[in-house]
Amino acid sequence: MKKTINPEVLQELEEADWNDLLPRLLKYARYKSLKLLQFGHIVADPEELVEKAIGLAYGVGEDDGYREWNKEKFPDLYIFLLTIINSIVSHLIEHHKKFPTDGIEDQEILSASPNPEEVVIQTDNLEKIQKRIYQAVEGDDEIETVILFIGEGLTAPRDIAAQTGFDIARVNSILKRIRRKLRPLYSELFPEKGH
Repeated sequence: MKKTINPEVLQELEEADWNDLLPRLLKYARYKSLKLLQFGHIVADPEELVEKAIGLAYGVGEDDGYREWNKEKFPDLYIFLLTIINSIVSHLIEHHKKFPTDGIEDQEILSASPNPEEVVIQTDNLEKIQKRIYQAVEGDDEIETVILFIGEGLTAPRDIAAQTGFDIARVNSILKRIRRKLRPLYSELFPEKGH
């Protein structure tokens, strides 16, 4: 049964500043597309990623797909749409893992890669650490937002500020909060470092 979009959410979507949102979403989607190319040669059109994300927010996604905007968790529409893009990309990766292609390009990439068993172990360990990090910061929207971009490889405060819309002083303050929250986890994961 198709979900009906909340009229208040629909009104907010209609009143959103799409002239500001679309270029920022496209920039992020291009970045994600490049990351996908590195992961098993998956091709994704950035514009299509953005269109799918917006379609899901409006409740007109493929197979009547709908992602309800939880404004308490994601007060910023931009961040909510980024989570949808991330979800679409994760689905593409999972699909690729289940149904890998055996093209010549993929074989060349695999032959240049390190030991596949080591890659699987490292990926598994990274996923576990990532989950622990998200659990440690869960519930703080600002921290979750900044960590989302750190996970995408942005580490310079000015780059994070450009993507989030936060000013640099606020980003630096959030980064300090992240370090405080993650200090116990770091000590647990790396006891030999003596922190």
